[in-house]
Amino acid sequence: MAMAIVIIMLTNVQYISVARGISVIAAIILACLSPTAVGQQILGLDDALIQTLVPADANCCRLIPGDQMWVVSTRQADNDCECVESNPIAVQIMQFDGCRWHVATWEALQAECENNPHLATMIYVHGNFSDFGWSLRRGCQVYDNLLGTGCARGRRLCAPSRCCNPVCRDEPVRMIIWSWQSEREALPPCDFWIKSARACREGVRFNSVLRELTLHRPVIVGYSLGVQVILSSLMADESAADRSPWRVALLAPVLDCSFPDCLCTAQAMDQRIESLVLFTNCRDRALKTANRAIRLRTRSTPFDQYDLATSLASLTRDFRQYEISRESGGKHAIVHYTEQATVQIIVRELFHQAAGQ
Repeated sequence: MAMAIVIIMLTNVQYISVARGISVIAAIILACLSPTAVGQQILGLDDALIQTLVPADANCCRLIPGDQMWVVSTRQADNDCECVESNPIAVQIMQFDGCRWHVATWEALQAECENNPHLATMIYVHGNFSDFGWSLRRGCQVYDNLLGTGCARGRRLCAPSRCCNPVCRDEPVRMIIWSWQSEREALPPCDFWIKSARACREGVRFNSVLRELTLHRPVIVGYSLGVQVILSSLMADESAADRSPWRVALLAPVLDCSFPDCLCTAQAMDQRIESLVLFTNCRDRALKTANRAIRLRTRSTPFDQYDLATSLASLTRDFRQYEISRESGGKHAIVHYTEQATVQIIVRELFHQAAGQ
């Protein structure tokens, strides 16, 4: 059943540095259009206003000519409601084009996917402590490290094959950043409980919105609590025989403490997941902190990343786990993770497999 989607163009609040001593707060609502096939569209942002909300370095995406960069944001959705099929979803759409971010529409993204269904697509879901601008900045850096002109990726992936082109690919790609409300809202560990529960609900939105896009074998990359979003999405629609299967890469997984019970009852997902890769790191300091918080709350041994590996191995025939602690060390940062050779090579392998079939 198709999910009604409401496109809301609202401003996000960006707090400028204390050194500047100012804050930019913008909120523009109104201008309602008539209902479309996917719901009602409400416009608000314009391109000029976007430039005041997006950090300068997030406006410097080194997008390779022919590639696409989109944002699907649910930050204006009601994050306290239960996400069910009968509820509409508010999403905000942006596109990076001409060296800057522009307002876009749901119809534009949907039409692009329908017109180019076989264009290789990567969808990135960020973790906690990410405001709107930070999610754009990190999305650009993930693209650069894994698919773009990132120096580390270029050296480690291209040099062994003597590829002269620093990009090492011939076909254009589509990158979609999934931006969800994960700004810091409380002190730890309370903030973790808020966000981990929200990530579970966000997974239902993620699943419903992607159902409305024509994507051929997309590569889904989740980091930290973004892993919870993706896994919740998979649990919301385990069979999905009517859609193209996903290739999934999960990095530094953080889960809600109640989610393991869902994994225990999950059915095999070979129709839904074509390939699943989990990157674990026993030295990651943030993962250790999350485990301590869960232990204090539940008074039991936490379900950690290695327990997750055991559970995921039973869900799909093509499951791989890579321990990258020796490469990555204890730092918990998506840019740091995507600079590691193992992550770059394996994710790129998923991407080429998806694009070549």
